[in-house]
Amino acid sequence: MPLMLFSTASGLPKSVLITSSSMGEGKTTSAIATASSLASAGKRVLLIDGDMRQRGITELLALNDAAGLSSLLTRQAELSSLIVVNSGLGFDVLPAGPTPPGPSDILDTDTLSAMLAEIAQTYDCAIIDSPGVTQFADASLLGAATDCVVFVISAQTNHRGRAKAALRQ
Repeated sequence: MPLMLFSTASGLPKSVLITSSSMGEGKTTSAIATASSLASAGKRVLLIDGDMRQRGITELLALNDAAGLSSLLTRQAELSSLIVVNSGLGFDVLPAGPTPPGPSDILDTDTLSAMLAEIAQTYDCAIIDSPGVTQFADASLLGAATDCVVFVISAQTNHRGRAKAALRQ
């Protein structure tokens, strides 16, 4: 049973951001593993590629990124038309979509909150993969709209000071 089911007093959070201090610490792998684990426990999960610059989820799962999160946030498409139903993995995916000129500029907290409320009507949990906290403002903006933030720290490459600074941020 995934520990995420016991992470709040009311059980599974409706939205979870997975981030780290910087690239290469395993946040994308952790996001996929968390979505898979929750789906295996019988939960309806939407995995969102919130890194509109690197597109880790979109690339790892070989998804078409002609439309996705960026399309939704700029009101170019409706959520239902963007979700990739992936019965092979057990969870659905919202790709990153085309890279906007300034991804941080389209991450409005009210729009994100409305999007997550719409997702909560269909899914038990939305897992969002994001860029590292020290790289861009994206993770902080996405995190402000979610119920829970999971911070991944690489035991092999991370320096304690960088992780502490990222957590403060």
